[in-house]
Amino acid sequence: MAFAAYLRPILLSGVFVLPFIFFLVSETLVFPFITGKSFAFRILVEILFGLYLIAALADPSLRPKRSWVLWSVCAFVLSALVATILSVDPIKSFWSNFERMEGYLGLLHLAAYFFIAGAVLSTEKLWTRFFQTSVAASAIMGIYVLFQIFGFLVINQGGIRVDGTFGNATYLAVYMLFHIFFTLFLLAREKMSWIQGLYLLALILQTVALFYTATRGAGLGLIGGLLLTSLLIIFFEKERKGLRRIAIGAVAGTLILVSGFFAIRTLPAVVAHPVLSRFASISAEEGTVKARFLVWGMALQGFTDRPVFGWGQENFNFVFNTYYNPEMYAQEQWFDRAHNSFLDWLIAGGLVTFAAYISLFLLVLYALFASRLSFTEKAIFTGLLAAYAFHLSFVFDNLGSSYYFFTLLAFAHFLSRKELPGSFLLTKPVSGMPLALSSVVIGAATVTALYFVNVPEIATAKNLLQAMTPVKAVVVEGRVSQAAKTPQENLGDFKKALEDGGSLGRQEIIEQLLQAAANNARANIDPQAKQEFFDYAYEQGALFLKERQNDARLELFFGAFLDQWKRYDEALVHLTRAHEQSLAKQGILFEIALNSHMAAGNYAEAEKAIKKAYELAPHYDRARIFYAVILYQTGKSGEADALLMERFGTTTLDDSTLLNAYFSVKMYDRVIAIWQKRIEANPLNIQLRVSLAASYLAAEDRINAVRALQEAIQINPDFKVQGEAFIREIQAGRNP
Repeated sequence: MAFAAYLRPILLSGVFVLPFIFFLVSETLVFPFITGKSFAFRILVEILFGLYLIAALADPSLRPKRSWVLWSVCAFVLSALVATILSVDPIKSFWSNFERMEGYLGLLHLAAYFFIAGAVLSTEKLWTRFFQTSVAASAIMGIYVLFQIFGFLVINQGGIRVDGTFGNATYLAVYMLFHIFFTLFLLAREKMSWIQGLYLLALILQTVALFYTATRGAGLGLIGGLLLTSLLIIFFEKERKGLRRIAIGAVAGTLILVSGFFAIRTLPAVVAHPVLSRFASISAEEGTVKARFLVWGMALQGFTDRPVFGWGQENFNFVFNTYYNPEMYAQEQWFDRAHNSFLDWLIAGGLVTFAAYISLFLLVLYALFASRLSFTEKAIFTGLLAAYAFHLSFVFDNLGSSYYFFTLLAFAHFLSRKELPGSFLLTKPVSGMPLALSSVVIGAATVTALYFVNVPEIATAKNLLQAMTPVKAVVVEGRVSQAAKTPQENLGDFKKALEDGGSLGRQEIIEQLLQAAANNARANIDPQAKQEFFDYAYEQGALFLKERQNDARLELFFGAFLDQWKRYDEALVHLTRAHEQSLAKQGILFEIALNSHMAAGNYAEAEKAIKKAYELAPHYDRARIFYAVILYQTGKSGEADALLMERFGTTTLDDSTLLNAYFSVKMYDRVIAIWQKRIEANPLNIQLRVSLAASYLAAEDRINAVRALQEAIQINPDFKVQGEAFIREIQAGRNP
């Protein structure tokens, strides 16, 4: 017991430190906004869990208590384990990848955190202090966001949607969503006016930050959650009449605000506003909303294939590829999530894990309303659950949201836990030699886990970032500068990333390696270095394809890599597999038609493939243009003209693919017409006139070629020397 007394403050300190990991950004790791936070969370939780096990052996009061929330968390984790074992790709299901850092390993760490927090935050006062600490961290994040809004700090993802230290506006939004309700909870129970003022300041910072993320799911979830909280207070709060009046005002104000915004949503000022315009544009036909509906349909189709334990975590890509809807042509082509956390768990774990996941929400509500919290406090947390659930209906979880959801689970467990029966074996303390031996075993297991779960993977994340960076640091005259890497150095980085790392992120390394090798195919570099790069990429890609079978994305990457090296027959083997695994994905058919068959001169086969892609979604403009291009190449100009006229009303569409096709089949009048359109749109660009001159020259119209160059000289006198040299060559009958 005395030994546990020394460990308890350490455990508490660790729990109170965890909310600050979200400020970490690891610039030396790939996906720096994800990996740094996730590795820090895992390392801290692993250390804390090892210490917790030792402390719990010595002090029975730290051991898990009975609660329905605890049993539901255990059921969820166990069912996810079965789903992982039975998954399509168990390795990926367990480890995830650098971009997400989730998988079953991530879930295990969240569950461990739940047990730690549920044990050491053992009093209402400690929970209040924890919420205060986290709210303080969110206020600091809000100040950081203000600096982004006013331009003093860069918005990491670009654009106008603030992202704090998350690197993603949606992740920041749900982080602030949780903290708005945590702050309201603290405000509702605070009596001192100056502290209430601090909470109000935090609320302002949190709300401003959430608004400027322009995240519609979180924004609408907040409004809905606050409305639900207010309505519950209005109808059921019997003791605090002042709060009822505030709730009535909140409902009225919200209704006025929402209806007023709906009325003015088409005004130019609203449409032009970078944030308000996103909310004003919400409709079933809006691009991202429509994409969500399409992806949800694919998810439901995938669920029927494996309804009991699903496909396993991180395996949604198999569902997406198999049931790809060709209407998704304008959206991201490689969804790894359903963009609905409930559907994600239905796919990942089937009905069993999905039911366990839903039970978490229901049992939190049960614990809240069975607790001694005031009704207003219960209403606030109910609103939070509703807001979070609405948000999850349109996005997927990340560490920031999952961590706070498991915090909420631990709080609900605290509110409802009960002691185990006194006769139960686990209520007896362990001391003396058994405790010492157990501590040694737990310590060794913790150190082993710390190493194997983190050290090789952190090294891989560093090495992959180096492999993806085309420059290296060099010292010139005492100053650090940058120089381009040689192909050998770049290849060495990839070898280090693959050979010194573990399972996490291996697919990401292979994909980057194949892309780098494909780029080298046409690069002007040392032939021996180029061949070495090809050989290594080919070897590693082929090995990985044997491990990860039936993955259309990997087959496409490998086939595209081979296309760039003009190994068309071999590329077609892999591209055909990719097509078989994702029959409706136009991008695969484009690669088959344009970069395999057409590049090899097999125009008839190219036409068959591109026609199939076009027929999947005839209103897809790129497919129509590619189809027309191949028809021109096969001498079917009439059919190609008809395709273009039907959709665009012209055959001289300003499109670079079409422009190159016209040039290759010597339809120079159309090439010239396209360059003239570009000049009309940008009359001061002399390079366009030089390209027009080259087109006239190809058409043997030297007079107009000279005229185009003379016009370029008039626009920019600095071009005179070069332009007149071109003109002399043309007038002499030569091609400059």
